[in-house]
Amino acid sequence: MAWSLANPSATQFPEGWWNGGTSNHFTWWNTFRPMRGDVQMRLTDVTSGTWNWRQCRMRVMLRNSAGQLLGSTYIYKTYGAWADFVNIGFVPGTQSVQLGTAIGLGTNYTQALYETATWKSELRWNNLQG
Repeated sequence: MAWSLANPSATQFPEGWWNGGTSNHFTWWNTFRPMRGDVQMRLTDVTSGTWNWRQCRMRVMLRNSAGQLLGSTYIYKTYGAWADFVNIGFVPGTQSVQLGTAIGLGTNYTQALYETATWKSELRWNNLQG
C-alpha cells in the first residue's frame, strides 16, 4: 500500500448528541485534498480545558467537491490510550475530498461534557487503490 498522510487538527465545541442532546456543531473544514482509495483516520491527541474526560467520540464524514457523500463513521479515543485507524470510506478514482467532523467528550460512557475540545489526528488514504 502507498499511504498518503495528512494531520488535520482543530478546536471545536462539542456535539450534544452524546447523551441525546440536540446541539449541532458539525463542521465541514475548508481544505479539499486530492484522495483515492481507502480513507482512514485516528485521533492522536484530545484536550479539553480542565475537564477530566474519559471517552471521546468523533463523527467523521467525507464528501467530494460536488457534495456527494463518500463515507461516514464514528472514531473513538479513550483517555491515555492509543487509537487505531478506522476506515471512513472509499474514494473511487482521484477526487477532491473535504473532511467534516463533530466531537463529543464524556466523563464516562453516558455523561457528556459541553466544553470546547482541541484535537489532533492522522488521516491517510491509499493511492494505489481506486
